[in-house]
Amino acid sequence: MTEEPAAPDGETEIEAKLLAPDRSVLDALAARSSIGRFQLRPADDASVHSTYLDTPDRTLSRNAVALRLRPKPSGCEMTAKWGGSVHGDVHERREVTVALDTAPARPIALPSGRLRETLGRWVGEKPLEAIAVIEIERRTFDVIDATSDRVAELALDVVRHSAPGAGARSTAYYEVEIEATGSGAEVVGEIASLLRREYPLQPTSDTKFSRAMRDLEGDE
Repeated sequence: MTEEPAAPDGETEIEAKLLAPDRSVLDALAARSSIGRFQLRPADDASVHSTYLDTPDRTLSRNAVALRLRPKPSGCEMTAKWGGSVHGDVHERREVTVALDTAPARPIALPSGRLRETLGRWVGEKPLEAIAVIEIERRTFDVIDATSDRVAELALDVVRHSAPGAGARSTAYYEVEIEATGSGAEVVGEIASLLRREYPLQPTSDTKFSRAMRDLEGDE
Protein backbone atom coordinates (compact mmCIF):
# COMPACT_ATOMS: atom_id res chain seq x y z
CA MET A 1 0.00 0.00 0.00
CA THR A 2 1.39 3.39 -1.01
CA GLU A 3 1.04 6.59 0.94
CA GLU A 4 -0.23 9.54 -1.06
CA PRO A 5 1.95 12.64 -0.76
CA ALA A 6 0.13 15.44 1.01
CA ALA A 7 -1.07 18.40 -1.07
CA PRO A 8 -1.95 21.81 0.31
CA ASP A 9 -5.57 22.25 1.36
CA GLY A 10 -7.99 24.29 -0.69
CA GLU A 11 -6.76 23.41 -4.20
CA THR A 12 -9.30 20.95 -5.54
CA GLU A 13 -10.10 20.47 -9.20
CA ILE A 14 -13.77 19.59 -9.78
CA GLU A 15 -14.72 18.45 -13.26
CA ALA A 16 -16.84 16.03 -15.26
CA LYS A 17 -15.22 14.04 -18.05
CA LEU A 18 -17.40 12.63 -20.83
CA LEU A 19 -16.26 10.70 -23.90
CA ALA A 20 -17.86 11.49 -27.26
CA PRO A 21 -18.02 8.94 -30.11
CA ASP A 22 -16.77 11.35 -32.78
CA ARG A 23 -15.98 14.95 -33.65
CA SER A 24 -19.53 15.66 -34.86
CA VAL A 25 -20.77 15.63 -31.24
CA LEU A 26 -18.18 18.27 -30.31
CA ASP A 27 -19.19 20.35 -33.35
CA ALA A 28 -22.86 20.16 -32.34
CA LEU A 29 -22.01 21.32 -28.82
CA ALA A 30 -19.86 24.16 -30.17
CA ALA A 31 -22.90 25.48 -32.05
CA ARG A 32 -24.96 25.76 -28.85
CA SER A 33 -25.66 29.03 -27.08
CA SER A 34 -27.18 27.44 -23.99
CA ILE A 35 -27.48 24.23 -21.98
CA GLY A 36 -30.62 24.09 -19.88
CA ARG A 37 -30.58 27.12 -17.56
CA PHE A 38 -26.98 27.98 -18.46
CA GLN A 39 -25.70 30.23 -21.23
CA LEU A 40 -22.57 29.41 -23.24
CA ARG A 41 -20.10 32.13 -24.16
CA PRO A 42 -17.27 31.26 -26.58
CA ALA A 43 -13.83 31.63 -25.02
CA ASP A 44 -10.48 30.50 -26.39
CA ASP A 45 -9.50 27.91 -28.96
CA ALA A 46 -6.06 26.46 -28.35
CA SER A 47 -3.60 23.71 -29.15
CA VAL A 48 -2.42 22.36 -25.81
CA HIS A 49 0.85 20.43 -25.52
CA SER A 50 1.58 18.62 -22.25
CA THR A 51 4.62 16.57 -21.28
CA TYR A 52 4.23 14.28 -18.27
CA LEU A 53 7.24 13.70 -16.04
CA ASP A 54 8.34 11.08 -13.55
CA THR A 55 11.49 9.68 -12.01
CA PRO A 56 13.24 6.76 -13.74
CA ASP A 57 11.72 4.38 -11.16
CA ARG A 58 8.22 5.91 -11.59
CA THR A 59 7.94 7.13 -8.00
CA LEU A 60 5.15 9.56 -8.76
CA SER A 61 3.04 7.23 -10.90
CA ARG A 62 3.26 4.52 -8.25
CA ASN A 63 1.84 6.99 -5.74
CA ALA A 64 -1.04 8.19 -7.97
CA VAL A 65 0.52 11.55 -8.81
CA ALA A 66 0.64 12.98 -12.34
CA LEU A 67 3.23 15.71 -12.93
CA ARG A 68 2.64 17.82 -16.03
CA LEU A 69 4.79 20.43 -17.80
CA ARG A 70 2.92 22.74 -20.17
CA PRO A 71 4.29 25.73 -22.16
CA LYS A 72 2.46 29.04 -21.80
CA PRO A 73 2.68 32.27 -23.84
CA SER A 74 5.20 33.46 -21.26
CA GLY A 75 7.33 30.69 -19.74
CA CYS A 76 5.60 27.48 -18.72
CA GLU A 77 3.76 25.88 -15.82
CA MET A 78 4.26 22.67 -13.86
CA THR A 79 1.22 21.01 -12.31
CA ALA A 80 0.95 18.05 -9.94
CA LYS A 81 -2.40 16.26 -9.76
CA TRP A 82 -3.30 13.65 -7.16
CA GLY A 83 -5.47 10.57 -7.71
CA GLY A 84 -8.63 11.95 -6.13
CA SER A 85 -12.08 10.37 -6.38
CA VAL A 86 -14.93 9.92 -8.87
CA HIS A 87 -18.60 10.24 -7.88
CA GLY A 88 -21.01 9.72 -10.74
CA ASP A 89 -19.83 11.95 -13.58
CA VAL A 90 -17.69 14.18 -11.36
CA HIS A 91 -13.97 13.90 -10.62
CA GLU A 92 -12.47 15.66 -7.62
CA ARG A 93 -8.72 15.78 -7.09
CA ARG A 94 -6.15 17.99 -5.51
CA GLU A 95 -3.66 19.89 -7.61
CA VAL A 96 -0.79 22.34 -7.31
CA THR A 97 0.35 24.55 -10.21
CA VAL A 98 3.46 26.72 -10.25
CA ALA A 99 4.47 29.19 -12.95
CA LEU A 100 8.02 29.02 -14.32
CA ASP A 101 9.69 31.86 -16.18
CA THR A 102 11.45 29.47 -18.55
CA ALA A 103 11.35 25.80 -19.41
CA PRO A 104 13.43 23.80 -16.91
CA ALA A 105 16.92 22.80 -17.94
CA ARG A 106 17.83 19.14 -18.31
CA PRO A 107 18.15 17.08 -16.27
CA ILE A 108 14.75 18.33 -15.05
CA ALA A 109 14.34 18.74 -11.30
CA LEU A 110 11.47 19.83 -9.10
CA PRO A 111 11.45 23.63 -8.81
CA SER A 112 11.89 25.14 -5.37
CA GLY A 113 8.68 26.15 -3.61
CA ARG A 114 5.36 24.40 -3.31
CA LEU A 115 6.01 21.41 -5.58
CA ARG A 116 9.27 20.59 -3.88
CA GLU A 117 7.58 20.99 -0.49
CA THR A 118 4.85 18.50 -1.39
CA LEU A 119 6.75 16.04 -3.61
CA GLY A 120 10.36 16.49 -2.55
CA ARG A 121 10.47 13.69 -0.02
CA TRP A 122 9.30 11.30 -2.73
CA VAL A 123 11.42 12.59 -5.58
CA GLY A 124 14.46 13.84 -3.66
CA GLU A 125 17.26 14.66 -6.07
CA LYS A 126 16.19 12.10 -8.66
CA PRO A 127 16.03 13.56 -12.17
CA LEU A 128 12.67 13.80 -13.90
CA GLU A 129 12.19 12.40 -17.37
CA ALA A 130 9.39 12.61 -19.92
CA ILE A 131 7.09 9.55 -19.90
CA ALA A 132 4.17 10.69 -22.08
CA VAL A 133 3.15 13.51 -24.41
CA ILE A 134 -0.48 14.56 -24.77
CA GLU A 135 -1.68 16.99 -27.43
CA ILE A 136 -5.15 18.54 -27.31
CA GLU A 137 -7.06 20.54 -29.91
CA ARG A 138 -9.36 22.46 -27.53
CA ARG A 139 -12.38 24.73 -27.88
CA THR A 140 -13.57 26.35 -24.64
CA PHE A 141 -16.75 28.08 -23.53
CA ASP A 142 -17.66 29.94 -20.36
CA VAL A 143 -20.77 28.55 -18.68
CA ILE A 144 -22.86 31.39 -17.28
CA ASP A 145 -25.75 31.09 -14.81
CA ALA A 146 -28.83 33.33 -14.40
CA THR A 147 -26.88 35.78 -12.22
CA SER A 148 -24.30 36.23 -15.02
CA ASP A 149 -21.66 34.45 -12.96
CA ARG A 150 -19.13 32.20 -14.69
CA VAL A 151 -19.76 28.90 -12.93
CA ALA A 152 -17.82 26.49 -15.15
CA GLU A 153 -15.70 26.07 -18.24
CA LEU A 154 -16.78 23.72 -21.01
CA ALA A 155 -13.89 22.27 -23.02
CA LEU A 156 -14.35 20.31 -26.23
CA ASP A 157 -11.18 18.29 -26.75
CA VAL A 158 -9.68 16.26 -29.58
CA VAL A 159 -6.93 14.30 -27.83
CA ARG A 160 -3.86 12.38 -28.99
CA HIS A 161 -1.02 10.92 -26.97
CA SER A 162 2.36 9.38 -27.65
CA ALA A 163 5.58 8.25 -26.07
CA PRO A 164 8.21 11.01 -25.81
CA GLY A 165 10.13 11.42 -29.04
CA ALA A 166 7.75 9.21 -31.00
CA GLY A 167 6.79 10.47 -34.43
CA ALA A 168 3.32 8.92 -34.55
CA ARG A 169 0.43 10.04 -32.38
CA SER A 170 -2.39 7.85 -31.14
CA THR A 171 -5.70 7.73 -32.96
CA ALA A 172 -7.68 10.76 -31.84
CA TYR A 173 -10.40 10.44 -29.25
CA TYR A 174 -12.98 13.02 -28.24
CA GLU A 175 -13.73 14.30 -24.77
CA VAL A 176 -15.98 16.89 -23.14
CA GLU A 177 -14.80 18.42 -19.87
CA ILE A 178 -16.89 20.58 -17.55
CA GLU A 179 -14.67 22.18 -14.92
CA ALA A 180 -16.00 24.18 -11.98
CA THR A 181 -14.84 27.78 -11.81
CA GLY A 182 -17.32 29.56 -9.53
CA SER A 183 -19.35 26.53 -8.48
CA GLY A 184 -19.03 23.07 -6.99
CA ALA A 185 -19.66 19.43 -7.82
CA GLU A 186 -23.44 19.82 -7.85
CA VAL A 187 -23.45 22.33 -10.71
CA VAL A 188 -20.87 20.37 -12.68
CA GLY A 189 -22.95 17.22 -12.27
CA GLU A 190 -26.08 19.08 -13.39
CA ILE A 191 -24.40 20.30 -16.58
CA ALA A 192 -23.02 16.83 -17.32
CA SER A 193 -26.47 15.31 -16.82
CA LEU A 194 -28.05 17.83 -19.21
CA LEU A 195 -25.48 17.03 -21.89
CA ARG A 196 -25.86 13.28 -21.50
CA ARG A 197 -29.62 13.54 -22.03
CA GLU A 198 -29.11 15.09 -25.46
CA TYR A 199 -25.88 13.55 -26.74
CA PRO A 200 -24.26 10.08 -26.78
CA LEU A 201 -21.70 10.97 -24.12
CA GLN A 202 -20.26 8.43 -21.70
CA PRO A 203 -18.66 9.22 -18.34
CA THR A 204 -15.13 7.96 -17.83
CA SER A 205 -13.12 7.38 -14.69
CA ASP A 206 -9.91 7.84 -16.71
CA THR A 207 -7.87 10.99 -16.81
CA LYS A 208 -6.08 11.84 -20.04
CA PHE A 209 -2.85 10.81 -18.34
CA SER A 210 -4.12 7.46 -17.06
CA ARG A 211 -5.53 6.60 -20.48
CA ALA A 212 -2.28 7.55 -22.18
CA MET A 213 -0.17 5.48 -19.79
CA ARG A 214 -2.42 2.44 -20.13
CA ASP A 215 -2.21 2.62 -23.92
CA LEU A 216 1.52 3.31 -24.00
CA GLU A 217 2.43 0.62 -21.48
CA GLY A 218 0.26 -1.83 -23.35
CA ASP A 219 2.36 -1.20 -26.44
CA GLU A 220 5.59 -2.16 -24.68
